[in-house]
Amino acid sequence: MPAKEYSLKKDGNTYLSKNFQVKEFRCRDGNDKILIDDALVQKLQAMRDCFGVPVNINSAYRTAAYNKKVGGASNSRHLCGTAADIAVKGVNPLTICRFSQGRFNGIGLYDTFSHVDARPDKSYWKQNKETGQKQVSVSGFGDFKPSAPGKPIVPAEPSPEFARKLLRIAAKLDDPGILTPEETEFFGIKDGAEITADMARDVLRKTAGLSN
Repeated sequence: MPAKEYSLKKDGNTYLSKNFQVKEFRCRDGNDKILIDDALVQKLQAMRDCFGVPVNINSAYRTAAYNKKVGGASNSRHLCGTAADIAVKGVNPLTICRFSQGRFNGIGLYDTFSHVDARPDKSYWKQNKETGQKQVSVSGFGDFKPSAPGKPIVPAEPSPEFARKLLRIAAKLDDPGILTPEETEFFGIKDGAEITADMARDVLRKTAGLSN
C-alpha cells in the first residue's frame, strides 16, 4: 500500500499513533508535502512502547532535491515515505537494529543512529568507523535481549509511561498466564514457554532494579 500524503501546515499536529505526529516525518527542507507509510508508523510505535522513551526521527520523508543535497541514494526509501533515521534516548543504535530485526526489512547501523524502512525484501547493512564509513551488507546484528544482569534497559530516569508499564506487569505476577504477548516479549520469554510468577519477578528485578 502506498504511503499517504499529508500537509505540514494542515496536518502537522495530527497524531498518527499514540506518540507520533505528522510533523515528525516532515522533510527538513520545510516542504509542505509529507509522505508517511502507516506500517512504518505502527512499527515505530511498537518500538516506542517497548523502550518507554521517545524515538527521535532525524529524517523520514525527503523530497528529491533534499535527498540529493544530503547525499541520499537515488532510490532511497525516504523518497516514498517508508523510511526513518532514528535515535532512541539512552539506547545505542546496535540495540535498536537488533530490536528491529523481524519487524523492518530494511535496517542500517550507523554511529549515532539507526535506519529502518518498510521495503518488501530484507536488506541489512552497517556504515560506521569500523567499516571505514563504507556501507557493508551484513546478515544480521545479533539477538535482541530485553534485559541482561547488571545492564537494565530501563533508563536512569524512567518515563512515567515506562513506570506504569512495570506496575501493570507487577500486578499480574500472581497470575502470569494473563500477561500480554508484548509483556512476555519484554521479559524475553520464548513462545510456548511456561511463565511462572518467580520467573517474572526475577526478570522484573533485573530490568528495573526492584527488590522483593
